[in-house]
Amino acid sequence: MSAKRRLFSGLVLIMGLLSVSLGGCGNRSRPLESVSLAFGCPEPLQEAYGPLVDAFNETYPDVTVEFLDQGEYLNSGDLFLNSQYSLNELTSNGGVLALDPYVTAAKDFDRDDFYPGLLEAFTRQGKLWAVPASADPIMIFYNRALFDEAGVSYPTSAWTDADFLEAAQATTDVDAQTFGYVSTPHLPDASIFVYQQGGRLVDDLQDPTRVTFDEPATIEAVTWYADLVNRHDVAPTPRQRRVMFPGQQGVYQGILEERAAMWMGYFSERGGRYWPIEWFDHWGMVPLPRHGQSLASFADTQAFFISADAEDPDAVWVLIDFLSEQSTAAGVPARRSVVESDQYAAQVGDEIAVMARAAMDSAVVLPADVQGLEAVFDAFDDAVAAILRGDASPAEALSEAQQAAEAALGP
Repeated sequence: MSAKRRLFSGLVLIMGLLSVSLGGCGNRSRPLESVSLAFGCPEPLQEAYGPLVDAFNETYPDVTVEFLDQGEYLNSGDLFLNSQYSLNELTSNGGVLALDPYVTAAKDFDRDDFYPGLLEAFTRQGKLWAVPASADPIMIFYNRALFDEAGVSYPTSAWTDADFLEAAQATTDVDAQTFGYVSTPHLPDASIFVYQQGGRLVDDLQDPTRVTFDEPATIEAVTWYADLVNRHDVAPTPRQRRVMFPGQQGVYQGILEERAAMWMGYFSERGGRYWPIEWFDHWGMVPLPRHGQSLASFADTQAFFISADAEDPDAVWVLIDFLSEQSTAAGVPARRSVVESDQYAAQVGDEIAVMARAAMDSAVVLPADVQGLEAVFDAFDDAVAAILRGDASPAEALSEAQQAAEAALGP
């Protein structure tokens, strides 16, 4: 699976316009008739949502909620979880209900409580099709033991790219085959760092009209990224990666063998969640470093959809409204009030809560149509590979790649 596809799909494959007339929808005080609801939830997340479903079943004893066992996102059940990348398919085939009637009737549904970009990610043609459940921002993970050995202070949520470079230089020991920073195969870190550095690949991720590889900020960002490898020697060259971290899983093994002081990953990965091998316990996590006043990080997001075939959509809405006000230990809850609560800090720990808040304040939620930009990202990745090999300067490689990307983006 390509790096772009992993970014667009998430770690666990997290990817008809129909309006309804509903009386009294969104009113949680309405008596609910006896009904059994099937909750389509991928198995890795059932452990997280299990206690919340149990709490709902106790609060509403006439409504029984059971998990519909699906290893992947099959878009089945009375309600189901899926990412923004499934929105086009679900709305075009009439598989889900528009939720605006419920939102309008729900007096306590506070749109401003959701982090910026989350509700917009599930809005199409002026209609809201899902309620965001959580977000999964990109973070920097680090090995506390390697920082301690190098005498480097742990990064904070206010650290800068200068702090990042200083830490990477101090923790790199090429003779010991240890690097300050190592990229992981499942994330296109070059493009992520471009946005963190204040650059961009297209003029507008939500509605792209032109490619922006040739903008000075983008060229400077790519130069900064390439310098990590070719100038500062704090990240492995392509050849070093092949030798020191062979195979698709080599980098992950190298991280667990403590040969990487820092690496990039999803918030939900922390502690080795979804990894086949348990992490060491001396890891830390921090948002991407700041570049001047700029800080941006991509984030995936999941949301609750109501199936068009739901037996009792009113009851499903009550469940969604309940779940959206709770927190799980996986992704960052979509509601700011939940993330800033003492309950969330107690659940994940004070340090993780601080990092979650900082990351979400700068998260860029990729649009549902981002798959259409894959050719643009492909052209960009080809340019970065040429730069890291030393085949061309950043300006030269990006200029050539821009032509290919513009042809792919079309008029």
